[in-house]
Amino acid sequence: MVAVEKPKRTQQNSAGHGDTRPKDSTKLVAEKCWPLQDIDMLDLSSIGSARDKHGMQHAISVRCGQESFTYRSERASSADKDMMLRDFRQTYEELRRLLRPETENNAKGKEAIDFYATRDPTLSKKTDLLRSLSNSNDRPEIFVDVDGKQKNLRWVEGQIDELDIDIALQRLEDAVRHIEQLRKIAKGLRGNAMAQDLISTKVDGRANKLADLVVSRLVNTHSFSNATQTNIAWLVRLGFDDRARESFLKARSDNITKRARQCIFEGDLRDYIFQVSFVYFTLMKNTVSIYQQCFPSPMMSACVKWAKEHLDGFNVILSRQLSSIQRGSPTWNECMDQAKEHVMMVNDVGLDFKELVRVKEDGG
Repeated sequence: MVAVEKPKRTQQNSAGHGDTRPKDSTKLVAEKCWPLQDIDMLDLSSIGSARDKHGMQHAISVRCGQESFTYRSERASSADKDMMLRDFRQTYEELRRLLRPETENNAKGKEAIDFYATRDPTLSKKTDLLRSLSNSNDRPEIFVDVDGKQKNLRWVEGQIDELDIDIALQRLEDAVRHIEQLRKIAKGLRGNAMAQDLISTKVDGRANKLADLVVSRLVNTHSFSNATQTNIAWLVRLGFDDRARESFLKARSDNITKRARQCIFEGDLRDYIFQVSFVYFTLMKNTVSIYQQCFPSPMMSACVKWAKEHLDGFNVILSRQLSSIQRGSPTWNECMDQAKEHVMMVNDVGLDFKELVRVKEDGG
């Protein structure tokens, strides 16, 4: 605290002499006050040119943040200034020793969170989280409970490094298990929203990357029941149920389109309708069968809708091919009978589309 002298006028009555003349006196009034750990005090006697050396002999500078104040003693001796500087340094050092444990704990926690936050590019778009990290002054060391043992954030970062390795080496089961474990840890940090958001952001970024990899495998192996079940199970555990369903059904749609285009009309319409209907309803049956093994019953409506859309697609092809054939002719009847015979295959997976195979009246 800096105090300055202020003049004070007092009225004194001298008993026996009747002297009522005013006398001047002074009082100390506080002018500035700062926390001791926030200021720095400098001796200005060694600063300045020879011209103003004498003026700085008994002066000091007090700095706090961007502010700077200069004070000078009017006494010829510098003993008071030297004593003040010595007392300041001694008191400052004692305060620093008292605050050292708290400072070290805060620095350790800040270092752990900052290290954990800044080394991951997935956080670059989380501006609100990064702003919270930079503005947080009280950040003690954060521990998480893992199987009854306390682990710090650097241990969590090590687990994420292992997760990155699992993803890079396509150890998919290990990667999915790591994500499940880290999400459980983040969910348990109910008392620290910032750390919870930090871990969740990192883990979600890896989960998306892993999901991309699994979806790619799913698209490439959708015709194999066991591989498809495994890939979909991983996506479900990662929380991407909808993406698993959409990716699987799209892959199967692309396959139907591809196989149907491989059927070439060579002049025999009955043979062509046989090929196309066999492709459509065989792949439709296999798709529904695999879907039923991978997804729960409440999600079955999406597959039924998918099958109905492809049935409508087949009816478009059938109508276009029979548009120039007289309805009820032997060729027309044979083609319709063939299509209805093949559609019976989906009965094995619980779909009854026999009455839905039809030719539009306008042929198209």
